[in-house]
Formats: sequence, C-alpha cells, structure tokens
Amino acid sequence: MSEPSPPPSRGLSPAGWTAISAIAVALIGAVVTLGPGLMSRDKPAPGDAPSAPKAAEEKAAPAADDPAVLAGRWTGLARAAGGESFPIEIEVTAGCTLNGPCGAIRVPRIPCNGRLTLIAAGAQGFEFRVDDFDAASDPAVCKPGGGEVLRPGPNGTLRYTATYSNATGLLNRAE
Repeated sequence: MSEPSPPPSRGLSPAGWTAISAIAVALIGAVVTLGPGLMSRDKPAPGDAPSAPKAAEEKAAPAADDPAVLAGRWTGLARAAGGESFPIEIEVTAGCTLNGPCGAIRVPRIPCNGRLTLIAAGAQGFEFRVDDFDAASDPAVCKPGGGEVLRPGPNGTLRYTATYSNATGLLNRAE
C-alpha cells in the first residue's frame, strides 16, 4: 500500500518567503532613507540647518567685495611708517559703487579733507582715490591719487592702509 500523499500546499514555498522577505527589507530601507525627503519638501530634516527667512524686509549681509560693508562713519588713529600717530576720520556713504563718489576722508592734523572715489574692490580690500580737497586742506601735502585702502577688520573694525606712505590704522564705527 502506498502512503497517502500530503495535501497540496496552499502557501508559498520557503524560497518564495525568502524572496518576499528580501523585497520587504529593501522597501523598508528605501522608505527610511528617502521617506523624510519625499514626505515634505518644505520642512527641514532633523539636524538640518534652518534655511534663510524669505521675508522681503530682511536683507542678506553684504558680500565681502560689496562696499556696503564700509557704509558709515569711522574714526581712529593711523600710524605712519616712522611711528608717528595721527587721527583719521572716514565716512563711506551708502550706495558706494566702483568709480563713483563714496564719501570723504579727513586728516585734521595736516589738515587734509577730500572726497573718496572707489577705484578697486577685491581680496586685498577696497581702494579709494582721494581728490576734490576742500579749501582748508594744505595743498603742499594733500595730493590727489589712489592708495587709501579699507578692509573690514576684527570685531566690527575697519583696517586702514595708505599704500603710498605705509601708514596703517584700525578704525572704529563712530556714533
């Protein structure tokens, strides 16, 4: 006599269950990896840096080569190559542009008071030409030309260099 044959299987074979398990693991991995990005494009993922506000009234900080970083009144002491210090006052107007009038410089001790014109902007700073001296300026000392260089310095200061005399200084924003 022969043994009765087992009833026909109504489920999957072990190989079928293995294939389904592999597909399920792959899908779960994809959901975990891609899900947060696919679910919401508006909300940052946890740990992401917040995006910049989109409010029209907020302004982005000026770029390093944008003369707007210089806008305002600045005062301080400059030191000549020989070690002698002298006061210096600079005002850079808002809207300063390359080859345009950008404010004024005043060196009271000489006296020398002139108009600033931006002639170059780059990694070395902003170079200005000084001309159009007022009547109180000493014509023997105050000569038109370039060489007044300004660069943003540490803690909101402004570094000053006169390339024609090697005078340098650190200026602070005036109130």
